[in-house]
Amino acid sequence: MTYYLTGIVEGPTGMINNVKIDAYKASRFTTPPAQGDAPPDGSADVGPVVPGPQFGGPGQWQLQAPTAEAYYVHVAYPVAGFFDVVYEHAWALDNSLTSTGAQGNQGFQGFQGTQGFTGASGGQGATGSQGDKGFQGFQGFQGNQGNQGFQSAVQGPVGATGNQGFTGATGGQGNQGNQGNQGFQGFQGFQGTQGNQGFQGPTDVVTSSSVPTNTNVLWLDTSATGSGTQGPQGNQGFQGVTPILSGDVVTTSGGVATLQSTQAVRSIVRQFSSETPAIISGTTAVAESVPRFALNGNITPASTQQRLAAVYLVAGQVISNISFASYSTSAASLVTNTWAGLYSLSGTTLTLVARTADQGAITMGTSTLFTWAIAQIASGASSTYTVPTSGFYYVGPCITATTCPTLPIANTNMPQISAITPYTSGLTTAASAPPAIGTTYTMTIGTTIIWVALT
Repeated sequence: MTYYLTGIVEGPTGMINNVKIDAYKASRFTTPPAQGDAPPDGSADVGPVVPGPQFGGPGQWQLQAPTAEAYYVHVAYPVAGFFDVVYEHAWALDNSLTSTGAQGNQGFQGFQGTQGFTGASGGQGATGSQGDKGFQGFQGFQGNQGNQGFQSAVQGPVGATGNQGFTGATGGQGNQGNQGNQGFQGFQGFQGTQGNQGFQGPTDVVTSSSVPTNTNVLWLDTSATGSGTQGPQGNQGFQGVTPILSGDVVTTSGGVATLQSTQAVRSIVRQFSSETPAIISGTTAVAESVPRFALNGNITPASTQQRLAAVYLVAGQVISNISFASYSTSAASLVTNTWAGLYSLSGTTLTLVARTADQGAITMGTSTLFTWAIAQIASGASSTYTVPTSGFYYVGPCITATTCPTLPIANTNMPQISAITPYTSGLTTAASAPPAIGTTYTMTIGTTIIWVALT
């Protein structure tokens, strides 16, 4: 047999939820408890519960009693204490279970506050039990109602935040993918139409002081004096590769000669970076890592792996944009972060001197030119970077994605040449979001040069 004690806790402003309700068998008391008396020693025989909608509506409560006998229902109202929560105590005698079993079920009429439970009114004949609504007498504790806000004080203090876990070790760099097959050679262009025949040259050279009658000869006037005007100076030819100079070192190991000269390498890179600028989308490039006709392959960088190419920059040059291109494979899944940076190099330590903003989760299709504006330099936000010192700088994009797009490259695959300083390319693992200017990374020497351009 199941027995229930039910009721409603109500104050001057309405139903009250933030109280604790339990019950003690009346047989445990020698005299009825007075209002404000603390509970007897030992645990309550029923409860506790907190009234609320789970019992049908605001302020409503229900206790499942172990036996059908009289109980003193105890209501504990929380009052603010200095360190702990202090309770005020109220008591009411409930002897509804001492009547017949059927009449005991009438106690559910206490849920009358939520109209939906009126269906239990089928036991209307037991209306006599309604006298238990006497709990309204607890209105005397109205003064304590202001402490309702202390309901949260029942909860213990929030524990200290745990220490952040250690960052896991960086995974090893994946193996470089196989080089793609060389593309088919394009068709030979059509032969142009034959040019017009040139004018016939003079048939003879005539030296005299008078004009000859034959106009189809070259006449040298012997009566002329003085000298003619000097013709304009011809265009300067392209700078050739500097030969081995005094002070350069050539070492031999295993029959292989290695030139330890920075001047020869510098002249080659400068020819393709700053002294013969290309045209990028109608804009003259400040520098280009490798001429586009020399591209012979492609590479897929790992996520957050920044492939870098060397460019030679001259002091005073102004950089506004960093450009690069995708090759035949697009990003295979959602791209989350994209940015590009310009670095100086000391030994193998890269220092970020300028970068673009984070381009975010953009679409990176195949065979697409990407041009991103400079956004940050050492002095703060800026749309340009002015080169302070002539020398080699390293530039490249950083893409965070499950699979990054392929990038066009000039592929040497010759570590012996790639190891000659200054290095023509390298790679590093950078942050997914654009880092602060001055951030340093260690560069690994590369054997492939990605195509990048500065405009």
